[in-house]
Amino acid sequence: MEMAEVAGSQNDKSSYPILRFFLGERVHPNGKTIHEILNLSAPQIGPTGGIIQWLFPLTRPSTHVPSAPTLTPYELNQFRFDPKLRELYMIGVNRFLEKFAISVNGRTGSIAADWRTNKKWKFPSYHAFMPITRILRSMKLLGFTEESVTLMKLLLLCHKRGGGDVIDKVTLDAWKHL
Repeated sequence: MEMAEVAGSQNDKSSYPILRFFLGERVHPNGKTIHEILNLSAPQIGPTGGIIQWLFPLTRPSTHVPSAPTLTPYELNQFRFDPKLRELYMIGVNRFLEKFAISVNGRTGSIAADWRTNKKWKFPSYHAFMPITRILRSMKLLGFTEESVTLMKLLLLCHKRGGGDVIDKVTLDAWKHL
């Protein structure tokens, strides 16, 4: 079924806030559309309340932004199979990862030559990596298996290149259990 058909057949648009947001039919609570958010610079995405919960949705409530919507089974299915949604999602992932000088494209990815100069890498802590933990969970949930494996490899490569002190032990342990 085409996305337009599905969207048109739904009577209660409030039942699918994440899907409607990605389709451009709903704005984020901060008043921005998906495209306006994706056009923000990487540093602007994180601190803007609740954007991460909308860009990288999960099926369980956020402990940091409990009012953020969660994915319904219907939305989960749409994200797993709709090419437009998948493309927008990965644009969001890569926009956020710019903070860490990392880019993911399927089974390949890249780390910028000057990655270590980025502020996020200078002060490693679990808090700094919590959004990446959410992204990894969301990617796996939505069926971005190759991309999540690639991201994990890139993160571990940064850790190795940084002498093994770039990512804290708590974070590494959490990632092992995703």
